[in-house]
Amino acid sequence: MSDAEQRAARARKIDPEYKRDLAAAEKRFKTLKAELFAPYLRSWRGPHRRWLDAAMVLLEDGRPAWPSLLGTGGNDGNLDFTNNAMQRLADLFDLAAPDGRPKPPATELLAHSLWNSPAHGLVCGAAIGQFLPGGAGGANSSSGPGGDSHVNPWDFLLMLEGALLFSARSTRRLDPAAANRASAPFAVRAHAAGYSTRGHEKAERGEQWMPLWSHPTSLADLEAMFGEARLQLGRQVAHRPIDVARALSRLGATRGITAFTRFGYLERNGQAKIAVPLGRLGVQARPRARLIDDIAPWLDRLQRLARDQHAPARLVLAEGKLADTVFAALTHDDAPSRWQAVLLAAGSVEALQSSGTAFKAGPLPPLAPEWLAAADDGSVEWRLACALGSAAASYDAMHRPRDPVRHHWLPLQPGGHRYLEEDRRLRRDARVVMMGRDP
Repeated sequence: MSDAEQRAARARKIDPEYKRDLAAAEKRFKTLKAELFAPYLRSWRGPHRRWLDAAMVLLEDGRPAWPSLLGTGGNDGNLDFTNNAMQRLADLFDLAAPDGRPKPPATELLAHSLWNSPAHGLVCGAAIGQFLPGGAGGANSSSGPGGDSHVNPWDFLLMLEGALLFSARSTRRLDPAAANRASAPFAVRAHAAGYSTRGHEKAERGEQWMPLWSHPTSLADLEAMFGEARLQLGRQVAHRPIDVARALSRLGATRGITAFTRFGYLERNGQAKIAVPLGRLGVQARPRARLIDDIAPWLDRLQRLARDQHAPARLVLAEGKLADTVFAALTHDDAPSRWQAVLLAAGSVEALQSSGTAFKAGPLPPLAPEWLAAADDGSVEWRLACALGSAAASYDAMHRPRDPVRHHWLPLQPGGHRYLEEDRRLRRDARVVMMGRDP
């Protein structure tokens, strides 16, 4: 633009009439965009409708939402999945020939894709997007400072065909309370619990748990499985990683699923996403996992407070440590040390609350007596801890404590289920005399 054109553009931006016209145009554009998909959902049938159902879910107010598996409606940044699929078809078949015959490497590459047989002819420099981070190339991906991607075209095509089974439509209908990002099969909200490389990566697109099964099955059975894909906790659908672990510990998955591989959609350079594997969890009954039901609502309240942008770092660390110990207790053996770790991490959270941090979540709820058996390692220290923890001024006919010893550590209401508050902060209680003391 010339200097005169730049001056005219700046003048137009501050012109009230131009601002009014621009606002009206933006409102009209949003209306047209919101009305774009509804006619297609009513009239489309066949393969293109299956793609629409997998790539988009239409909310009650008409706004589109994008399941994370296919990015934002079939693209991730400037990578269009369907355009890339057409290029991979051209790598495998002679599209100029009348019969579209396969090219020489196609058969060898298919065996490589299905059976991991050695093969030549991988495509260098082809985009793979979020689906195969290890083969995407980039810095430190080879013996030199960088390297190109190496992609088997069959892998991308078969992956994209398989993605059609992850239709968001039926899952959304079965669970109307599901979050927009968690409307696809086995998709949940992200939470950095249960893996060791905890960091500050943004995971707005959440996580997705991919099922693994050990027996042959048909396409019809797979479609039925993904159509019913949900992990139940009683009447509630699991929406967080810890909820998924709780559901799997109760054999919450059926149809022959033996394990789940957990993926997180994390952001990399350039705001593109990659699907990072975060571990594998087997479907196995763990009877003591139901003990977490006692503290599940409390964990949810703590997580909401820790996710706040103004949450103090010590709360984020304490909530993360508690979530890790709970996840370990749900996914490993029933060693007493794991259940003791949960109690110790919960005590660290209460220590923060005693100073006024996150006390709105409330104190640790009452626990079932089975916690004593789960955490009992037979040591003298454990018996001493039980004796001190159960101390009270007196007990009623049901052996429930009156004025328990916890009142000397925390400002609690009678019964110990709520904190004493005054002017939206913890009340100074004369009974709390153990502040900052070392046992």
